[in-house]
Amino acid sequence: MRKGPPTAPGPSPPAASPAAARAATHVHVLPPTCPPPAPRHEEHVEVAARAILSPKETYDHIVAAGVAKTHLSLSNQVTQGVLAGFYISFSFMLCMTVGGQIHDIQYGGNPGLYSFVLGAVGFPLGLTVIMVAGADLFTSSCMYMATAWIEGRIATYYVIKNWILSWWCNLAGCLIMAQLSVWAGLFAGTKAAFPIALAIKKTSASFGATVVKGIFANWLVNLAVWMANSARDLTGKAVGVYLPVSAFVTLGGEHCIANQYQLSVAKMLGSGMSLKTIIRDNLVPATIGNIIGGAFFVGTLYAGTYGTLYQRMWFRTVQLYVWAVPRRSRERIAAVQQYVHDRLYGWIDWDYLTTAPADILRPAVAEQPPKQLISATPAIACCCNCKSSNSMQQQKAQVLQQQQACRGEHFPSGGLTDSAGSAEELRRLAPAAATAPEGTRLPPPPPPPLPLRSALGAEAV
Repeated sequence: MRKGPPTAPGPSPPAASPAAARAATHVHVLPPTCPPPAPRHEEHVEVAARAILSPKETYDHIVAAGVAKTHLSLSNQVTQGVLAGFYISFSFMLCMTVGGQIHDIQYGGNPGLYSFVLGAVGFPLGLTVIMVAGADLFTSSCMYMATAWIEGRIATYYVIKNWILSWWCNLAGCLIMAQLSVWAGLFAGTKAAFPIALAIKKTSASFGATVVKGIFANWLVNLAVWMANSARDLTGKAVGVYLPVSAFVTLGGEHCIANQYQLSVAKMLGSGMSLKTIIRDNLVPATIGNIIGGAFFVGTLYAGTYGTLYQRMWFRTVQLYVWAVPRRSRERIAAVQQYVHDRLYGWIDWDYLTTAPADILRPAVAEQPPKQLISATPAIACCCNCKSSNSMQQQKAQVLQQQQACRGEHFPSGGLTDSAGSAEELRRLAPAAATAPEGTRLPPPPPPPLPLRSALGAEAV
C-alpha cells in the first residue's frame, strides 16, 4: 500500500490539569422525564411560503383599503364606479350568452346543470378584473367601509357618501353597457327570450325573499373579495374570486349591481316592466340584502374576530352604565356580584383548571434535584422542555450548582454559605463562569476551611 508523505509532528495537546479533570467528572444530567410539549401560541412560527396573508393581516389590509377610499377625489371615485359597472356588465353579459342560451338543459329537466353552467361561466370575470385592475364596486364597499368605520378610522359621513356615490356610478356604467349590448344585437331575435324571462323571475319574488337572496349573494361576494385581498399573485386572486362568486350565481342570489344591467337590458328588449316594478320589487330589496350581507355578515363579524369591535362595544357600554347609574348604586351592585361569585364559584381553583399541563411540567422538571453524576462526559444533556439546552451558559451554571452541592455533601459543617471563605470563593467563581469562553472547563473551588473548632481544638475555643 502506498503511503502518503510524512507529516511534521504537531505540538502535543497540553495535559489536562487535575483540577480540569475533576471538573469534567462532575457533569449533571437531567433525566428526560416528559415528551416535548406543543409550542405555545406566541412561540409558533409560520414556516409555509407566504403565498397569502394571514386572516388578521387581510383584515388590516381591508380596513386600510376602506380608509383609502375616503381620500379619493370625486372625479376618481366617479370614474372607478363607472368602471365597476362596466366590468360587472361584461360578466353578466357572458352569463346570459353562454348558460342562458343552452335551452336543452334549461327546459329539459336539468335545472341543476343549468344553474351550474350559468354560475361557472361568466360572472367571476367581472369581480376578478375589479380586484386586479381596480374599481369601486358598491357591494364590496359595503365591507370595506363597514370595517373602517367599526375600527374608528373614518366618520359615518364617508360611509354614506361612498355607498350612495358608488351605487349611482355603478348604475351609470350598467346603463351604458345595457344600451351598447342592445345596439350590438347580442340578444336579438330568439336570444332575447332568456333576459326577459330572467327579469320577470327576479321581479316576481316577494320582498323578503329578495332581501335574503341579496344577503346570500353579497355574503359570498365579499368572501371572494376577502380571499382576493389575501392572495399575493394573480392566480390566487382568480381562484379566490371564482369559487364564492360561482356559488352565489348557482344558488340564485340577487346582486343589485348585476341586476341593474340585467333588468335594464330586459326593459330595453321590450319586457314591458315598468320602472316602478324594477325598483320596488328588485333593486330596493336586493340593495338592502347586499348591505346586510357585506357590512354585517362579513365586515362586522370579522371585526369581532380580528378587530376591536367587542372592546369598543364594552367600552361604550361601561360609559353608558357609569353615566346612567349613580355611584352608590354601582357600589352596591358590585358588592352583590362579588358575594354571589364567592358563594357559587369561590371554591373552584381557576388557576389549576386553566393552566396547561406543559406549563405545569416545565417548572416541575426545572426544580428536580440532581439525580446522578457521570464522569468524563464533556457535553450536558438537558431536559426535553429546555429550549436552549446547548447553551454554554447553562452548562457552566449547572457545573457551579453541582460543585456547590458536592461541597455541601462532603463538608456538611462547612458548606458554601457556612463560612466567609466559601462565600467569597463562590463570588469569585461566578463572574468567571459567566465570562468564560466556550469549551473552557472551570476548575472546582478549593475545599472549604475546616470549622474553627476542628482547626484550633476544643481547648482554644
